[in-house]
Amino acid sequence: MDDPLVDHCEAAGNAQEGIHLGTYATRGIVRYSRAHDNGQDGPYLCWFVRQTLYEGNQSWNNGEDGISLEHVDTHNNFVGEFKQAIFDESQGSHNQLPQPTGNQVREP
Repeated sequence: MDDPLVDHCEAAGNAQEGIHLGTYATRGIVRYSRAHDNGQDGPYLCWFVRQTLYEGNQSWNNGEDGISLEHVDTHNNFVGEFKQAIFDESQGSHNQLPQPTGNQVREP
């Protein structure tokens, strides 16, 4: 899927993932959305998600990871809130970006 957009959405109480753009999603945008209280992951990047912008989002209290990246998800940009969800165990998340991927985490 090319150019998926998730904008100002709330994904909560799902049995599995909160936000899932789909396998091979390219050039997506996920912005100002919230993923919480889901059975598995908040945002889930599934096989070959590339060149997608994640900006100003929040993720908490999910059953597994705050955000899940596969080793084949590359060249994505995480701006703002997801930085904390990716690296801060106090937020209920323990993920780190797999290497090498070209993924970037930066301040807004």
